Amino acid sequence: MARSSMQRARVAPNPFVPLERTAPDSVLIAFGFRCNLACTFCMVEDVLGQRPGTDLATFRAFAADPNHTRGIRRIVLSGGEATLEPELLAYIAVARSIPGVEHVRIQTNATRLGTGPLLNELIAAGADEFFVSVHGADEPTTAAIAQRPGSFAAIRAGLEAIAASSAQLFTNTCTVQQNFQQLSDIVQLITPLHPAGMDFWNLWPRVDHLAMRAQMVPVTQLQPHLLAALDACAAARIPATVKWFPRCLLGRHAARQDDSQPTTLIDRDYWEAVPAYGCIWAGVCANAQTGCSGLSHAYIETHGWEESALQPQRAEPQASSSQAQHVVDEALLTWTAALDLGVGALLGDWQVASVARHQANVRWVLTWGQTRFTVDVRPRDDRQPAWRRTAFLDISHGQIPDAATQTAPLALPAFLTRLERATAVPDK
Repeated sequence: MARSSMQRARVAPNPFVPLERTAPDSVLIAFGFRCNLACTFCMVEDVLGQRPGTDLATFRAFAADPNHTRGIRRIVLSGGEATLEPELLAYIAVARSIPGVEHVRIQTNATRLGTGPLLNELIAAGADEFFVSVHGADEPTTAAIAQRPGSFAAIRAGLEAIAASSAQLFTNTCTVQQNFQQLSDIVQLITPLHPAGMDFWNLWPRVDHLAMRAQMVPVTQLQPHLLAALDACAAARIPATVKWFPRCLLGRHAARQDDSQPTTLIDRDYWEAVPAYGCIWAGVCANAQTGCSGLSHAYIETHGWEESALQPQRAEPQASSSQAQHVVDEALLTWTAALDLGVGALLGDWQVASVARHQANVRWVLTWGQTRFTVDVRPRDDRQPAWRRTAFLDISHGQIPDAATQTAPLALPAFLTRLERATAVPDK
């Protein structure tokens, strides 16, 4: 299963200092979890106002240790809204004190940079890049997303001020139901400001709830609008990056897909809510081995695996979209038969009546006479309840009918034993 660099983060004994470098030349400092907007899809909604992030003393200690900073070329200052941090100038000074650092980037909504002296103060302190969230091409869309009337004018003023300064402008747009049809309009809005780059991030559901899932755009609906925006960037010679959207759906723009993130200084608890990703084609697709994360589990549970839309990249001839469903079914039947869990297999008194995909799961229906119950297998996610876990899979079962309370529990261990032929149970 493909996993983004944010999912691979590990921590050293100091809970803020990462043990693993997920990016060789950039580090993100997360602090000041407050914001003056309330975006409906906020990636850090659950930590706003709940944790301070990396304080200045921790950042100074990190910056003073050459073992931590060797090879770093860019420091990214992020939050919440970084410009609300009273000590932001001090954070910039620490970043600039690190030998070899070439760029100090601030992630911001830019609402506080269009008027007053703050922008010039940040640039004078050493910030030379501004990564601005732009989630709408007009006031109604931006206000609906940011839940702050007038936010579009403030963001636009900040963008224009940055463009007129000595700093470089970068933008980021999160693609959701409210704005996905505006992606080309957003490129048209930003192009006259000569940005150094534009990012398009498919919704990253760190906070997984029904309202968040309702904002997810089916990839087949998003694809033409995203490709049109990338075409517009190419025509304007604007470097563009796409994150958390399947690479195989980007066609001529596949090289723009990059799910990597900077190494991040943040306490270990932050990573507990990182969304899991997967792809039904991961076992045969070359993209899964080169950084394509696939689809979030929240998306899969909402819209399915998209097996007919996704196209695995491999050396042998690829199945067409019309053939993809058949290929997946054949693969599923072959896999379950090899485990002796295919249709007709016996588990004590129980028999496998059917095997099929069910949202993010593979579902077995077991029957005993007229009695039946289900067993579901899905990608492992330690945050979710499960009857048993293997190294890579979670196993759950449906309600056991009253008439089967004696025999069904005998079938379940047999099911698990056969499943373990494919993936071993981790040591306790």
